Amino acid sequence: MENLIPSRKPQFATVTCPTCYTQVEFLLPSQNFLLAGSTVKVSCFACTFHITYSMSASGASPNSSATHTPATGSTPTIGRKKFRIGTDDEPYSLEYYEVLGIGPQATPAEIKKAYYALAMKFHPDKCKTDDAEERFKKISEAYQVLSDPVLRKKYNEYGPKNAAPEGGFMNPEEFFQAQFGGDRFIDIIGELAIAKHFKSAMADATDDEKEGNISTNVDNLSLNSSNGHSQSVDDKKRKQNLEKRLEEYELRKREREERVSKLAENLITKLKGYDARRESEFRRIIQEEMEELKVQNYGVQLLQSIGYIYSNKANEYLTKDDLLGVTSFYHKMKMKGHAINETFSTIKSAVDVHKTFVQLQEAEKRGELANEDLKQKLEAEAARKGIEALWQGSKLEVESVLKSVSDRVLGDKLQDATERKRRAEGLKIIGEIYRSVKPVVEA
Repeated sequence: MENLIPSRKPQFATVTCPTCYTQVEFLLPSQNFLLAGSTVKVSCFACTFHITYSMSASGASPNSSATHTPATGSTPTIGRKKFRIGTDDEPYSLEYYEVLGIGPQATPAEIKKAYYALAMKFHPDKCKTDDAEERFKKISEAYQVLSDPVLRKKYNEYGPKNAAPEGGFMNPEEFFQAQFGGDRFIDIIGELAIAKHFKSAMADATDDEKEGNISTNVDNLSLNSSNGHSQSVDDKKRKQNLEKRLEEYELRKREREERVSKLAENLITKLKGYDARRESEFRRIIQEEMEELKVQNYGVQLLQSIGYIYSNKANEYLTKDDLLGVTSFYHKMKMKGHAINETFSTIKSAVDVHKTFVQLQEAEKRGELANEDLKQKLEAEAARKGIEALWQGSKLEVESVLKSVSDRVLGDKLQDATERKRRAEGLKIIGEIYRSVKPVVEA
């Protein structure tokens, strides 16, 4: 006699969370809600992310591999999946949009803002959750596609498998570092140390925070002072930290010297194209370069900073023999005042972001962030301030390095006064054109 196994109408469906990659199972809505094209929100039990699940014309299928394994944002079907092409309004897949927490109609500015906020929040050197590295990678992948108009269109039409960048995705850590200027600025400003040493900076900040908590706690101070062994351990740790920071200082000093030397060579090569008799041609070349640079990440801001340093350094050199050097002295003092203001802004930004993160952590401990919308708003604000602090630090670093580069190019003793003056004139033109850059209007 044949063993006949009874069946029942499907009651459950499965979907993979695009954020933590956990497969979740959920009870299907009542038949009245199983309309073709309708969607439901499914809360991931592992990370609480809200997954959009679309219903097919046939209703829904059970969690059987013989039928389907629905991808987030795609339409589940029974049997063979019918091929379709998505549109900008109704993308083939919503996965990358959901990873960044935005909709398909998001503007480039909104996509960039979402990436910066999430990248700061889940950077593995800042976020210590087990899934931070994987989430950071997924956030980077989503942004690399959606920030590129061509790749975004391919993604909207055919999904993630057909939208990978040529040559594959960039390393998420390197991609994060490249957000301040990108590769196109490397020959002008070099590799930003503040991005290169982001990991150690985060570690130092954590150590400082721990030491700060100890030093501001009177009870702990009293306990440590009365306990000779504890004080000895603390002294040893401080000595080790000091030695470590001295080593890092020497390393960064060498790196900076190498960076200045290389950038000076690059600038001298660029200035060889300047000839007073063909000034208009030189201006045209620099203008074209400026138009290309301004569309890079922070391109406008970097060009204005670079142009400021070039212009003032050139004017300082060209006026050093005018009116007993008074005009040159004025430009020199002007730059010192500018440097003081930028340093103050950088410190203020760093203090501000630290306070914001501390307030956020304390509010979470007190249970004041039960409101998810409020929590996301505060986290986005903290991330925004973090990015601003990184930019202020990067700007200060760039201007400091370019001052040294300009001094080396214009103070080259191997060249005669005529050649140094020619370089200064060319540098002044580059500075003027860079400073004239107009902000890019994003759609």
